[in-house]
Amino acid sequence: MVSIMKKPSIDLVSGVVFLFIGLILLWQILLIPNFDSALLSYFVITLYLAMCILLIFNGSVGKTKEIKMPFPVYKARELIILGLLILLYFGTKVLSFYFFVFPFVLIVNILVTRDLSKKNLIVSVIYSAVFSILIFITCRYGLNIVV
Repeated sequence: MVSIMKKPSIDLVSGVVFLFIGLILLWQILLIPNFDSALLSYFVITLYLAMCILLIFNGSVGKTKEIKMPFPVYKARELIILGLLILLYFGTKVLSFYFFVFPFVLIVNILVTRDLSKKNLIVSVIYSAVFSILIFITCRYGLNIVV
């Protein structure tokens, strides 16, 4: 008698891997002695673990498509974003982190939306400026991080 095993879905496998990583992160967060310092971490890891469980449930019960593609396949857009991340990392050593946030967010926003119309460029600039200001205010005044 030959049994045919169903191939596990991508959602199921990735959900189990992410759950394993999440449990390791939870274990590390539980080592923080002061509960108040780790309150945001507890909240984030709880959401993360809940999403992992939903992903596992979707992979085991729901219908998911098998993804057939050669590994690795990178598009030019993804390589540009990777290059920007590397530039951001090394650029912050020379200049301020805040100096690089605005152009990084702007370029990534334009690359993701792929729309070069005047209206979208204006919206992207405004979004990037507001995001950069919020990052600055959060880091400088909320978290007391001076970069």
